[in-house]
Amino acid sequence: MIKAINLSTYQYDMDRYNNNYKNVNKFLEGNNLNAIELFGLQLYREELIPKDKIKGVHLMHYPVWLDFWNEDEDGIFEEFNSKEDIINYYGKLDKKVMVDKYREEIKIAEKLNAEYAVFHVSNVRTKHCFNYEFTYTDKEVVDATIEIVNEIFRGLNTNITILFENLWWPGLKMTDPELVRYFIENIEY
Repeated sequence: MIKAINLSTYQYDMDRYNNNYKNVNKFLEGNNLNAIELFGLQLYREELIPKDKIKGVHLMHYPVWLDFWNEDEDGIFEEFNSKEDIINYYGKLDKKVMVDKYREEIKIAEKLNAEYAVFHVSNVRTKHCFNYEFTYTDKEVVDATIEIVNEIFRGLNTNITILFENLWWPGLKMTDPELVRYFIENIEY
């Protein structure tokens, strides 16, 4: 069994270990952990976390992505104040940017010899974290996730295992067995 901690080489993570892998390794050993589940793949630094300790990766997670994916401008501007904010969050105004980023991260994961990559299946606007008046149903989030995941893997030559993470926001909450079955049966990967 893999016992892993989610960690990045971002400054705020590495400051806890004085930017020294020996301290990271002591933490792993002291807590009976044998691996790291890396996130922040785009900014990974091997001198801070050696590749041989990485067993899995967390792909980029966009908590609020469905309005952007659906090209729902009204919905997007309920979350963002300007086009500049949207570009800062996603990288571009074209939804294809998400597919490209996920593909790039999967390629990085392969170079790191990661055994798996985690993809989050949820969507939530900031205000919905407080009022629970969600814009999308579990089924709508699952359908959109099927669409984007199938697009990501279309023509991508990879052997990486994808793990789909459930969250408490609309999406794959694992409370509806039929929806889980539907999701699994429609992923083309």
